[in-house]
Amino acid sequence: MRIVVLALGGVLLLGCGADAPAPTRVAGDPQAPAGAADDATDGDSSGSAPGPVYPGGVATQAPTDTCAGAAELDFRVSGSGLAQWEGRRVVAAAIESDQDRAVERHRRPVLVSAAITGGAFSLSCADSLHTNYWYPSFAVFVDVDGDGRCGAGDVGHQSQRYGWDRDLTEEIQSAADFSGWQPIGTGSAGLGIPVGSAASTFCAAYFD
Repeated sequence: MRIVVLALGGVLLLGCGADAPAPTRVAGDPQAPAGAADDATDGDSSGSAPGPVYPGGVATQAPTDTCAGAAELDFRVSGSGLAQWEGRRVVAAAIESDQDRAVERHRRPVLVSAAITGGAFSLSCADSLHTNYWYPSFAVFVDVDGDGRCGAGDVGHQSQRYGWDRDLTEEIQSAADFSGWQPIGTGSAGLGIPVGSAASTFCAAYFD
């Protein structure tokens, strides 16, 4: 209840009015009172927003994507027939090497990711690859176990090239019989380290 006092022509008028409604707090409003609960947390006392949850129900953290965008060749990789991994994150990386006075240098101009949606994915990075004839390569892995890292329990695909001088476009086929995909961490000859890499594992070479 609040009292309203008005002065009209020297006459005081007294009246009553309803209290003004409390302002609606917007989540994240810096003007909100200190210590006020954030409605957007839905009861979460930590105040932190939940991680992304993909259609398969697995919450994973996306890696920091890299797309150099200062070269002349495009990178495009897609896949389909992956309904069994719906919602899982798929990550692709490209590695380029150069030889300079017997010292081999590696760079990773591409590291991109997305969630598998509708049993398919498509990853691209324009103007990211350089014309290269020193055994460049790329690899893709699906975070099957949902731990946010490349490792045992996941599956991968690798393509080691002698070189590339045009846009890279590849479609990885259905996972029904692991065609195009290999289990990671089983010693499979299908996955390895890129030529000239000092890394000890497939995952370390491409995704660490």
